[in-house]
Amino acid sequence: MNGEKGLCVLSEGDQPIPLARGAEVLDVFVPFDVNRKSLLTRITVAL
Repeated sequence: MNGEKGLCVLSEGDQPIPLARGAEVLDVFVPFDVNRKSLLTRITVAL
């Protein structure tokens, strides 16, 4: 995101565009703690 070389390219119309201009990094995907035993148990039972 700081103009350094990386392993991916963000492009539009086969033209590379800067990641800082066209991408957002999400570090929280759900607004609650998913590492709770009760929640994990319900997910496992549902599967």
